[in-house]
Amino acid sequence: MKRVIVAGVVTLGLVLWAHQLSTIGGRVPMVFVALWFGSATMVASIFSMDDRDPLFPGTLTGDITPRGLWRYKMRMTAYCLLPFALVPLLERRGVGNDPAVWLLDSALFISICSVPYFTLLSRTVIGGFALSVGAFQALWICGASVIFRIMDESVRARGGHIAHGAAFEEFFKRPEYRYLFYILCALMLLGYCPALWWLGRRRFLRQAGP
Repeated sequence: MKRVIVAGVVTLGLVLWAHQLSTIGGRVPMVFVALWFGSATMVASIFSMDDRDPLFPGTLTGDITPRGLWRYKMRMTAYCLLPFALVPLLERRGVGNDPAVWLLDSALFISICSVPYFTLLSRTVIGGFALSVGAFQALWICGASVIFRIMDESVRARGGHIAHGAAFEEFFKRPEYRYLFYILCALMLLGYCPALWWLGRRRFLRQAGP
């Protein structure tokens, strides 16, 4: 439990640090990364614990089935990450209630769905963190590269130019590009994440079974 608390405190510190960045293109992505990396570490810590080691004394008693253990760990994971669901409130500066800012909370969803599987696969906190972040990032970079390429070609076709490193700023300035970003988000959050959650549950029940 101590590791989860330490990871939570460090995550909060990183989020507050990233929040101080002045530009939208720097601040919002860094807050997302801080939230994602921190939550992934917390989830990996929870799922690397002994299956019958309660996160909170007195909350797990008696003989419990593998499915009960899975529900318990997922419930405790949700409790630990719940306070971070308010992070988008910090990021309204300069963008108001833009839906893209509220996608910051998807970092928590990504961690809850994908980290258990990779932690059970590697059996270590570091392995669970590294594999879950690496796998998602590899797929995301491929998709984002395609999106930013489409944006650049669209601007060039009209005689314009997107400065190097300004693609994320353009996303906020040019609403017509957002549907591309939302499509990528939908594919990752509604396809990849549920698939990893299912694989993680399946592996947990197999390992925790008799």
